[in-house]
Amino acid sequence: MNGFLIGFALLAGTAQGDRDRTQWVHVQEGESGARSYYDPASVRRDQDKVRLRLRAVPGRSSTTGTREYVALEEIDCAARTAATLELTATLRNGRRQTVPMPGKAEPINPGTVVAALYDLVCAPPATTS
Repeated sequence: MNGFLIGFALLAGTAQGDRDRTQWVHVQEGESGARSYYDPASVRRDQDKVRLRLRAVPGRSSTTGTREYVALEEIDCAARTAATLELTATLRNGRRQTVPMPGKAEPINPGTVVAALYDLVCAPPATTS
């Protein structure tokens, strides 16, 4: 999943309607200028598992013909794994395609967009003294 997601995450995003009403928060920018974001309002926790939407927008050198992708991710904070459950691609011509993904949990690799998300959504709550 992580290899697959990261490849797409560097290109990912959402459809125009979603983009208009979603407050995306920047997570990471790649060397090619690809940008990744997550939707804080989409974060859903169920014990150690967190689901959220991840958006990626292609960089300058992208030749995929895709304007953006949005992935539904599930992060297992206890196991430090993540799975892509669904992926929606928006092509440059505006056509959208949603693909269910296998949802196979894979280890989270350091330095990836998913690792940055893990740090954001799995961090223990701050303690007060």
